[in-house]
Amino acid sequence: AVSGQSQGVSSKLTASFGLMHAVAAYGYFDGQLQLGAGLRILGFTFGGSDNSGPLAAGLGYTAGFIVKPKRRQFRAGMAIEQPINAKVRGEEGEPPVTVHVPWTASLGFAYQFGGRLLNPVFVAASDRARQRAAGREPTKAELKKAEQELFEEYQQQQTWYLLLSTELALTQGGGDSTLGNYLITKEPLVSPRVGVETEVIPRWLRLRVGSYLELAATEQGHARLHGTGGLDVKLFRWDVFGLIHPFDYWELSLAGDGAKSYLNTSVSIGFWH
Repeated sequence: AVSGQSQGVSSKLTASFGLMHAVAAYGYFDGQLQLGAGLRILGFTFGGSDNSGPLAAGLGYTAGFIVKPKRRQFRAGMAIEQPINAKVRGEEGEPPVTVHVPWTASLGFAYQFGGRLLNPVFVAASDRARQRAAGREPTKAELKKAEQELFEEYQQQQTWYLLLSTELALTQGGGDSTLGNYLITKEPLVSPRVGVETEVIPRWLRLRVGSYLELAATEQGHARLHGTGGLDVKLFRWDVFGLIHPFDYWELSLAGDGAKSYLNTSVSIGFWH
């Protein structure tokens, strides 16, 4: 959102911005509690038709946690993001423009149906090999054997599952701020979200669908319901000269987000895991 100072800015101005997150996390109690924190970085340009105006930058903070009890089928988490304010001068004779990125908070919960564990116990190959070595340092062959056993056990667990994810997102309202000739909604925006994921063909094809409600940011606007979907397909096998063995299959991912007068799609290549 842009503050009320921007109301007199020329309509010929164009704007572009980017919001980046840099976050680190650490696990406690064998990974059952994950705590994370980091930076929320805003880069913003406000210029003429060639978008060559000055650059504004702002900095905020973000923090959150995830709880995932071992051998259980649920996870819960929460995250908060601090608001960001950045100023950039307007055109000649115009007042400065304040760019405001609102604070956000979200609460999420996930539950997985089926035989596959959502929160399995983490076991390192080195730990298993040392247990079998009866106090001595395990050999490379023993470490390799333990690693292969763990991988085979992991593969056996890749049965059918149905993952249900929910989130309640809260975004700061605008108070008495305006966006052009529109009054920004004063009350915080509450957006419910839900998603479902499953592997239709275990180890080969993963599908997901979901929906969320986008509330109007201005008092003159209207809410709209979004539908989302995506899929992951396992492709050919290549371990990049041994660098990613044994998770050495590539995957193609497609995703889409659609609503009235809105469509966003993405294509990516990654690793199947």
